[in-house]
Amino acid sequence: MELKTKDQYSYFIYPYMVDKKKYNRYILKLLKNKKCKVKLFERERDSEVYTYFNPTIRRVVFPSLEYNKLQLKKFKEYDEIMKAKILSQGMCTMFEYDLGNDVQGKAGMEDGIFFKIEKIEILCFDSGICFILIKTKIENSDSFSDVLDFNYKFRDINSKLNKENADEDIKIQTDSLDDIKMLSDIIDEITEDSEDVQAIDVDTNRFLTYSYTCLEQECWNSNKSFDDIKNEFYKFSNILPSAYSSTLEANTLVTASKWQYTKIGITQTGTALLNSGVETDNFTMIPYMYENQLIYTYIIALYQRLRLKQLIKEFKESDNIIEISKDLLEFTKSLWIKEITHNELGSELYRKWREVLGLSYLYKDLKNIYEIKYRQVNIEKTNGMSRILIFALCGTITINVINYLMIISFK
Repeated sequence: MELKTKDQYSYFIYPYMVDKKKYNRYILKLLKNKKCKVKLFERERDSEVYTYFNPTIRRVVFPSLEYNKLQLKKFKEYDEIMKAKILSQGMCTMFEYDLGNDVQGKAGMEDGIFFKIEKIEILCFDSGICFILIKTKIENSDSFSDVLDFNYKFRDINSKLNKENADEDIKIQTDSLDDIKMLSDIIDEITEDSEDVQAIDVDTNRFLTYSYTCLEQECWNSNKSFDDIKNEFYKFSNILPSAYSSTLEANTLVTASKWQYTKIGITQTGTALLNSGVETDNFTMIPYMYENQLIYTYIIALYQRLRLKQLIKEFKESDNIIEISKDLLEFTKSLWIKEITHNELGSELYRKWREVLGLSYLYKDLKNIYEIKYRQVNIEKTNGMSRILIFALCGTITINVINYLMIISFK
């Protein structure tokens, strides 16, 4: 039986970096872009985000949640230069990129997959590490195989190898974007003057995928076991096409689930949530939480991974150990904490993301490199002091010898 979907959407995440020294200028550039609008959170309107995250995370990732109505009003009245100054002093700033009308497109040929781009968000951290989040939704199809094929095709759209032929795979059909090449143009526009994020071992040719699908209840219920669809779930989690026929073993991904009819697959290239419409929460509460709270939890884990790699690179290449040590201390205090939420599902997923992304190993590597560098600097300081003492001692001896000779000659 072909699996049918009740609801679905997919986010595609693109990481990039800007020069930390030019961060203020970059924020100002986004503010001057008429299509970019600062995303401000309000405590009452965004109460789910406010109650979900712990105070430390609210302060560093969602600083506007701490603003009162007067502060929000004053901020909106500032000019772009003042806004850039305020925003660049915080750890994280978010923007919404206005595409105008919803952008509808088509994947494949005449019988391809229609979809729309619902929104684009930009998240920038003061370390220069940034992310573009693109939300897509398939239209005019309830086939789960279309979800598999679409995710598989879309994640490589920005690949340099595919750019020339991108319009053959996915073609945008509205006035907003003539073809998928314009999506690459938007990414290039947003990331203009960015640094080479591949220097910290990040693949920019492939989007990270964050996907949600709710199946019709007849596909998975008390009478139809998950075992009947587990191979489809593994393809969904590993972002494989529907035609992929090999059976995947359970140990190829880490799963996390709180509810009976919800499965979440986590790999290094993405996260996929699959559930059944047999429970109302699965197509009402869960998809809302997944894209308004859990996605930011995922971004925080991704940021930690890139920030650790960035710090490792800086320690290896720089002799300014004092300044980098301050950055490491600030990172540890603000984001390298055991829990960022008291929400049960959020905490479980956060631990899984950190495990799959290998954060503890990266942090251990960073500590080892720091200790080696610290000892090296201290040895050099010690050697430097020893040389100074030797020179001083030699100078003292020389002066004493000269004085002694002068005394003898005087006699």
